[in-house]
Amino acid sequence: MISARNILIYLNKKHNGNWDRIYSDIQNRANYPDDDIEINQYHHVTTLVDPDYPTKLKQSFKPPFCLFWEGDLSLLCKDNIMCICGSDKGNSEIIKLISQLSDSHIIINGDDSAIERVALQTVMKNNQPLVLVLDQAIDESDLDDEVFLYAVKNGLVISEFGFTSPEIDETQLSKTRIIAFLSDKALITSSKKENTRLCLLIDHLLGAGKELFVLPEKPLSKSLNNELIRDGAILVNKKEDIF
Repeated sequence: MISARNILIYLNKKHNGNWDRIYSDIQNRANYPDDDIEINQYHHVTTLVDPDYPTKLKQSFKPPFCLFWEGDLSLLCKDNIMCICGSDKGNSEIIKLISQLSDSHIIINGDDSAIERVALQTVMKNNQPLVLVLDQAIDESDLDDEVFLYAVKNGLVISEFGFTSPEIDETQLSKTRIIAFLSDKALITSSKKENTRLCLLIDHLLGAGKELFVLPEKPLSKSLNNELIRDGAILVNKKEDIF
């Protein structure tokens, strides 16, 4: 008889990782092959029913049924995971702050913005572990990218998609909710309301009850940072402001 684990992997392949379609098949008790499912999966995978599945994701909105990975999965059990995000590439002071934080935090990012790239490269320079979240199947990512190669060797690469990358409108929701629920806190260096992905990530972080640490920006600007501080996010002027 086919195991629950193999059913989840099979459905991930069948629906290209689409959470709603997988859930629908489970709810409707769709027919599955009796045994010997042809999966041909070449990466590590943990499923929602496995003991090594990250506890933080079990409590998330739409927890991934499968998590495909390369590297050190145990990093997701740590209590000092931090997301760093923003709308610009930052300056030398921000890079210095990120460098200091990487000594005591595991940085998790999706490498979707200039500041995320800077943060990941800063972690690499400090020879610290990082977690890279993909919005596509591992084999369809840039396997020669320096951050990807570093994460496989010195951290962790994870994706909800194991076989084929999803439709483009699914990727933002997938990646942002995974990052938000795996993070214990977030540093927001800058923000613009028209940055749809960043706003979605902030919404998920707030929905997950995560602490936001925010750098102040110019008064009367269109920055979302100052509004977040007004509404209760923690203002950051130095490393010691982050706890």
